[in-house]
Amino acid sequence: MRIAMRSSAVGEDTEAAFAGQYDTVLNVTGETIMDAYKTVLASKYSARAIAYRLHYGLDDRETPMCVLGIVMIDSKASGVLYSVDPSRTRSCPVRINSIWGIGEHLVDGKRFSPDVFIVDRIDEKIIEKHVAEKRIAAG
Repeated sequence: MRIAMRSSAVGEDTEAAFAGQYDTVLNVTGETIMDAYKTVLASKYSARAIAYRLHYGLDDRETPMCVLGIVMIDSKASGVLYSVDPSRTRSCPVRINSIWGIGEHLVDGKRFSPDVFIVDRIDEKIIEKHVAEKRIAAG
């Protein structure tokens, strides 16, 4: 069994979303679980995470964080759904970004261009789509 070790912090679902601020370690095994745990926990004190908390005026004690393990599955595709497309806040369609394989490469934005689907939330129809060229699956 492989697990993903990731953070869960108080305040993640507020204006200060913390998305992408803390590390996630994928494909963790029994042999690597303690190192993965320490990596995720230490990421709360990365320069990026500290600057983010300071920007929102949050003290370290106001943002406790835990580390959790989630069983990984072999995914054919991964995606992120935005309940409001950040680039179209007036019309409020749903935006879905997706790639083949694991989602790590979708959220880091470094290696793979995602497929993008804009969906009308009322009619539940795709109103726009961009399918990226794919040569290999992520991860």
